[in-house]
Amino acid sequence: MKIYRIIFLFLFGLFAAGSLPAQTPGRMITGTVTDPKGETLIGVSVVVKNKSVQTITDVNGKYRIKAAPQDTLVFSYIGMETKEYYVKNRKEINAILEEKEQSMKEVVVIGYSTQQRKDVTGAISSLKIKDDLSASYSSFDQMLQGQLSGVQVQSVSGTPGAGGAVRIRGVGSINGGNDPLYVIDGIPMDTEDGSELTDLFGASYQSPLSLIDPSDIESIDVLKDAAAASIYGSRATNGVILITTKKGRTGRTSFSVNMSSGISQVHNLPEMADTDLYLTVMNEAYSNYNRDNNYQPGDPGYQPLLEDPRGPDYPGDYDWVRLPFRDDTPVTQRYSISMRGGSRDTKFYTALSYYDQEGIIKTNRLRRINFRSNIDHIISSKVNFGVTIGLAHSINNRVPSENGNYGYILRSFPQRPFDRPYKEDGSYAIGGVDLRYHNVQAMVNESTSDYKIYQANASTYLNWKLTKDLIYKPQLSLIFNTNNDFYNRTTDFPNMDSYNGYTRESRSTAIRYVLQHTLTYKTLIKERLGLTAMAGQSYEHYNRSYVVASGWDFPTKEFTYIRSAASFGANGYAYASTLISHFGRLDLSWDDKYLLSATVRADGSSKFPKGGMWGVFPSASVSWRISKENFMKGFDAINDWKFRLSWGMTGEQSGVGYYTAQRYMGAEAPYYGSAGITLESPGNDQLSWEKAEQINIGTDAVLFNDRLNVSLDYYIKNTHGLLFNKPMPATYGYKTKLVNIGRMQNSGFELTLKTVNVKSRNFEWTSNLSFTTLKNEVKQLMEGNKPVYVGNYHILEIGKPVGSFYLYKQEGIYQYDEEVPENLYKSGVRAGDMKYALDENGNPVRMIVGKAMPDWYGGFTNTFKFYGFDLNVSLSFQYGNDILNIFRSGYSDRLGQMDANMLKESAENRWTGPGTSNTYPRALFNSEYNNMASDRYLEDGSFLKLREITLGYTLPVDWVKHLKLKYLRIYATAQNLLTWTKYSGMDPEVSYTLSPREMGQDFFGTPNPRMYLVGLSLNF
Repeated sequence: MKIYRIIFLFLFGLFAAGSLPAQTPGRMITGTVTDPKGETLIGVSVVVKNKSVQTITDVNGKYRIKAAPQDTLVFSYIGMETKEYYVKNRKEINAILEEKEQSMKEVVVIGYSTQQRKDVTGAISSLKIKDDLSASYSSFDQMLQGQLSGVQVQSVSGTPGAGGAVRIRGVGSINGGNDPLYVIDGIPMDTEDGSELTDLFGASYQSPLSLIDPSDIESIDVLKDAAAASIYGSRATNGVILITTKKGRTGRTSFSVNMSSGISQVHNLPEMADTDLYLTVMNEAYSNYNRDNNYQPGDPGYQPLLEDPRGPDYPGDYDWVRLPFRDDTPVTQRYSISMRGGSRDTKFYTALSYYDQEGIIKTNRLRRINFRSNIDHIISSKVNFGVTIGLAHSINNRVPSENGNYGYILRSFPQRPFDRPYKEDGSYAIGGVDLRYHNVQAMVNESTSDYKIYQANASTYLNWKLTKDLIYKPQLSLIFNTNNDFYNRTTDFPNMDSYNGYTRESRSTAIRYVLQHTLTYKTLIKERLGLTAMAGQSYEHYNRSYVVASGWDFPTKEFTYIRSAASFGANGYAYASTLISHFGRLDLSWDDKYLLSATVRADGSSKFPKGGMWGVFPSASVSWRISKENFMKGFDAINDWKFRLSWGMTGEQSGVGYYTAQRYMGAEAPYYGSAGITLESPGNDQLSWEKAEQINIGTDAVLFNDRLNVSLDYYIKNTHGLLFNKPMPATYGYKTKLVNIGRMQNSGFELTLKTVNVKSRNFEWTSNLSFTTLKNEVKQLMEGNKPVYVGNYHILEIGKPVGSFYLYKQEGIYQYDEEVPENLYKSGVRAGDMKYALDENGNPVRMIVGKAMPDWYGGFTNTFKFYGFDLNVSLSFQYGNDILNIFRSGYSDRLGQMDANMLKESAENRWTGPGTSNTYPRALFNSEYNNMASDRYLEDGSFLKLREITLGYTLPVDWVKHLKLKYLRIYATAQNLLTWTKYSGMDPEVSYTLSPREMGQDFFGTPNPRMYLVGLSLNF
């Protein structure tokens, strides 16, 4: 025990003892004061109510005080809620104090520094992670869903570890990246896909951020407007997410253990047609086709009707819909242990965790192990330093998801209901021969995926107090990633006739070095003018190399490694980039009432041509604490009220390749196996940053003694110099060239409401509502501002949002032949066929019929506490977006156009005569007309999700102390429990791609599963 603590406690004890009356009736009461996690609190004031008897807790959180049975003990501590306990007949009273919500005194991370919420002039949303809630999440982005205004988090795939879509104030680029910059404990993190095999598994990939353990996180701060984010310059247009991990704290070392286990369920599966309905529709389709073409039996084009394949021993229809999913129940397990504590000079936090999740698709599984250690040490009164180490390793057994040829769901759902995966002799049924499509059972059994990632993050810093007001802080960080991705298909894998087995393997290594220096000057002039000035410099170097090898033709299926292959090939690549930055911030505060902040950052990137390597990104913001004015003194209900105004510039470079700006050649072997040189990139010496100019107006208010917190913002973000791959003439030798082409605007309102609805001795009810509106509009495109057609379904057009759907518009079904225009009738259109909107020539015409971006989104969370019970209910919602259901357009709604199975609803509601349907056309074989890309397949993607319900119970301290524990909580969680939506697909959140140009497509993606977990948390 340090000598100053002994002297302090001795003097305070003398003071307290001196205030006692000569004789105090009652008995001696003892106990311990802790926080809800069982951490002891030092120096808590313990007072007998309405008497001059008082004491404080010692270094172990213990106290002794004399009180009568009718007395009340009052426990108070800075930053904690004051609590009262009746003595009655008790001799021991153990008090638990909870953190007091003081919104304007909350510490916020702002980039290279921290501020109290009251001093913040930009738009920053914060989430303080509570240990009792983080334990149920598998990734940190799940904790953000529906929690923060302006932050949209969409789980686009239900495969474990899949990268989700995190968008801050809409999309910032049409061709570049739209992910925010992630900074963990001051270290910029990479979100680049580390594997070169992802194309084999569809659009979803494992995000490097999936290696973060949510239970290690202390807080998340989101920099949304340019004033807050411009300090990160050329990587801040999409916002910045600052993650702070847990640090040590003074006091006795405590251990925390968290364990949970649960199951996953696939739900909302489509109902396909049975054999009877399938045969009826197919024969109807053949009959209509034969009649339209006047084919008779024996004619070359005649389509004979299907005979019923079911014999007397028919075992029933096969459930192809269930085939891709696990037969057993997928299990999820998580275990973690952490150690936290420290002295006045040294504080530490160390944690080890293991996570294991089985996916709902067969063979899909993700395992992850994490280690983290954070140490802070005071060397002297002027110098302190810290070290952060994070290690992670994951093994992911991936499965094809949205892969066009081998996606398990894609190739299973449309199979004919009477077919089976195995022949009578036990061999696999063959796609295109025995089955309509590739045999998913063979794909599952005859392939292996093993994706291993190793990640290490290390950082060390030094705080050196040069003078009373001047601090110098250097920080050196290293981020190291290496991975090995292995994928094998045996001889029995479908469509392997051309070679005897196939293996593909990818190995890559990526290293990022970051060296930062900051010099901060902070002073108070004449007790009214606060001044903080910060100047900094950063150097980042990133390099990555990879090699991909393939082998085919193996002796037997037991041989899978490339060295055993008769034929093989390889490819490799290496690249590097450097970013040099200079930045600064000036904060002025007059009388804690008027605040001004200005930042500037200059970034120099090796990705850009010599004449345009540097970009400058300034910002300025002001705020006025209205509640501090004299004329507000009579408004007791207003505890704090602040007005904010900001302007700033940010940039984005993630859409620029490492050498895209340069014209360079590549050496390959294109000339019949001989070595040769070819033009790899045409270069562009005019290439520049994407820049966003943003204006933000906001207000923050704390009302009714912190019972109501309101934050309202309006923003306009104009992005200039959008990156786009411009199509080039074929004679140029390359198809596209990356250029800066135009402008885009995002605007909207953000509202956050935090309320304490009820707060009594044994019951508490709090709510958190986040609500965001979003309007996106393309303002300028290439020369002439002509529309740009994107893929098969989308368009970029002035005045319309990015991701607009460009489709044929259905106006109904022709009920009689007489309704069909003459030119269409001559081409074969008849009654029962689709009625599209037509152009002036009488032909179907495409038009903009919807958009993929929502009009608004948000979340609503309620937390209830009753004695030791706690209940957390989280909802998330979005409205106004459309989803193109490619499952319907490509397969299930074709109604006999090909011999794939179909949705029961579509088949039963097809047109069979005048008046029978104005939505679904007639069954017709070999007709593309009824299945053109139209808004028949475009559905309302709005939804309301019951994202999570968690019910927990914390055992009383008096109970758990007999188990030598400080804290014990048990809980049960249900995730993705209910979804209210008009969308007919399995999950309205799933998207084929994260690209804003083509988002909103559901291409047989893996749905998010429903999960049930039980767990416990304990401290000792």
